[in-house]
Amino acid sequence: HFKAMADCEIVIVGCNHGIQTEDADAVFGDSEQVTQQKRQFTSLIESLIKENEIEFVAEEWSLANASSAHKLADANKKSWANINTTLAELDEMKIPRDYIHGAYSPEQKQQWTRQREGVMVKKLREGRGAATNLLVICGFEHVEPLADMLREDCDTVERVDYRQQQWYQAGLFAD
Repeated sequence: HFKAMADCEIVIVGCNHGIQTEDADAVFGDSEQVTQQKRQFTSLIESLIKENEIEFVAEEWSLANASSAHKLADANKKSWANINTTLAELDEMKIPRDYIHGAYSPEQKQQWTRQREGVMVKKLREGRGAATNLLVICGFEHVEPLADMLREDCDTVERVDYRQQQWYQAGLFAD
């Protein structure tokens, strides 16, 4: 474990995963509202990177294309890492690949989600190097558990909920 550092900052942004890329849905395309919301999210991430002097972006990401945050990290010469659990890691932890939508008890789903968050924190710690200002982007359900775990690393853990922003419209993405 890392000793908590007073001179560091971790910003955690919860999201619904559909908002993480400005790429349009490959099958259905995007409505104007979805396109606009994706742009607002990208602007939010860009401002957080600049305002918080972010050095490392850790993101729960599962698609082959680069997320908006990944593109921004590259453009700003910041490190980026995918902290999502791989299928191999799910298999290794004996977590069913369909656990989110499968017919499992809420207790099982919660236990598996907590196991995944342990992997996310491990990947973040391995990937951050000497970075002291970190941005974490993850699903809404992971924000509080990750914040609790990351307080071991850093005294300042800030949570950003874009659902409080004026531009946010509920119901455009599946959570």
